[in-house]
Amino acid sequence: MTHPSNLEMFKKDDQDKANKNLNLFDSDLMVALESVATAEFSKAATHFRNVASYMDNLAILRNEKDQWDKTTEDIKGNEKKKDAIRRHWF
Repeated sequence: MTHPSNLEMFKKDDQDKANKNLNLFDSDLMVALESVATAEFSKAATHFRNVASYMDNLAILRNEKDQWDKTTEDIKGNEKKKDAIRRHWF
């Protein structure tokens, strides 16, 4: 299974962690599917729960990046407003 090669959707400091979660997702998903095929449903359920956990981790990392980007944009916008006020009043 392939996963996004573009890890820029995650903060630079989180990209290794995201890549690890994606790789674990791939391997556990394959084990889960193989377990279903061989009627090892308890084993499959365990691996599907792991898969869901990796997706939760990735969602958290992605949300952190989105929040970081929004905060950075807000700060830049505030700086531009301050500069405009300074130019107008001083």
